[in-house]
Amino acid sequence: MTGFMMGNLLGTSRLVYALGRDGYLPRVFGRVTQSHRVPLYALIAHATPALVLAIAGSFDTLALISGGAICLVYGLVSIAAWRAQRMDLRERGDATPFVLAGGPVIPLIAVAAMVLITMSLKPNEWAAILIALAVLVTIYAGLHLNRKRTA
Repeated sequence: MTGFMMGNLLGTSRLVYALGRDGYLPRVFGRVTQSHRVPLYALIAHATPALVLAIAGSFDTLALISGGAICLVYGLVSIAAWRAQRMDLRERGDATPFVLAGGPVIPLIAVAAMVLITMSLKPNEWAAILIALAVLVTIYAGLHLNRKRTA
């Protein structure tokens, strides 16, 4: 569990950092420390709610909710990979198209596996994921509108 939590902390804080760097979150989250190039504010912004949730609730429930949310993201990324292949997407003018080994089979298997895994979530775990998603979408929409207004 410690390995999972540290990986989650480091990986997700980089997402918060990228959103801050690109202006979708306050710019302070897109800063890195001078000495070690660490997104300290992004780490704190991710670690604080995770710590509060871990202390206030059951660690097992938190792990299930986190795992379920990761499964949803992985499923969506699998769909995006399939779509990128269908669109003949190429990176930065590269002549080589994006091709998955096995074509659409791998994303299909991945999506099916994620559906099966998320079917094991309880209604309260789904509610927690959906509430967090609604809050994040609301924050993103507000920041997006603010960004358009200031541009």
